[in-house]
Amino acid sequence: MGLARGDRPVAVRRGLASGLVLGVAASVAEPVAQVFTLPAAVAAVGLVLLLPRRWRHLGRELLLVAAVALVVVLTVIAGSARFPDGW
Repeated sequence: MGLARGDRPVAVRRGLASGLVLGVAASVAEPVAQVFTLPAAVAAVGLVLLLPRRWRHLGRELLLVAAVALVVVLTVIAGSARFPDGW
């Protein structure tokens, strides 16, 4: 009887790079509803992939991608003309 194997590690560099690309791609979308649709879809797929043990590492990576993409989208929106001047 041995120790249980741990989960596979998450590829953090690939997650950060993918999140940056996804965030820039999502920020190109013009209506605000479409801007958040792509990161939300990636987060939903990541949550679904957390359920099967074999794909859990990929689910965590997709959640990281969605979080980084959301930060990038909000940063791009805050630095653009779409952000209200009164804030």
